[in-house]
Amino acid sequence: RMNGADEQVVQATHVSLVDMRRDAPVVTRLEIPSRDQSTFEVLVTFTCTVTDPIAVVRGGVNAEEALLGHLKAHNRIFELGLDYPLAEINEVRRLVSAQVKAYLTIRPPTVPGMSVAIKSVEITSPELIARYEQERLAQDYQV
Repeated sequence: RMNGADEQVVQATHVSLVDMRRDAPVVTRLEIPSRDQSTFEVLVTFTCTVTDPIAVVRGGVNAEEALLGHLKAHNRIFELGLDYPLAEINEVRRLVSAQVKAYLTIRPPTVPGMSVAIKSVEITSPELIARYEQERLAQDYQV
């Protein structure tokens, strides 16, 4: 353990901070188009554990960027919502979850100096749909 007065710290030209927690969550966010010119927001959560901190520092690894880049390399993900309007979000949830999990099983992400596992795939409810559902529920209660 060093502090800010240690000679090695004072003479340093660069400092890197590496999160050494076991199974640290890393969330990636991407948007996929829907049929009605809107987007579905996909959140993929990974768990990451640093296995070689020197490789992480030397490689300038940013886990979130590396994992997002890996997901974006699977172009099919961006076509999954095109047949569905926002109102059919539950169908898209099933489809996207299955596709992302299959892709990550066949082509697991590799991040230098880290072990990575998928934790979850979620699609957030678009604000428009949430408002519509709230209004619909309010009308149901009024009847």
